[in-house]
Amino acid sequence: MNTIHIFIGIATVLLSLATVIAAFVPKVKEETFDQLIISTAGLLIVQIAVGFFMFTNGDSDLNIFHIILPVASLAAILGARSVHGDRKKMLVVVAALFVMASAVYSYISGVQAADKV
Repeated sequence: MNTIHIFIGIATVLLSLATVIAAFVPKVKEETFDQLIISTAGLLIVQIAVGFFMFTNGDSDLNIFHIILPVASLAAILGARSVHGDRKKMLVVVAALFVMASAVYSYISGVQAADKV
């Protein structure tokens, strides 16, 4: 299993967690909150690229969900970011939790695929 992919996944989970925490801290500025969202989206793009390379490389037995879930996470986080008003933080929290859940699933499926090789 690609070590850089693991580190990117861990960083994505930690950044998503920071985004969730920032949503509940009243003193966090809106600009800072948006920067956390954009950074999470950027890490997801890198994670998708590395995961897609691993999927098409053929060295491991990854399933298609290893690619679909990060793409869906990216769509969720960007979709939540596009909302304005009071519901934005709630939707970003839900999207960030989905990002974390899909990253954990991708990690588990990646470890299982690496064990089969």
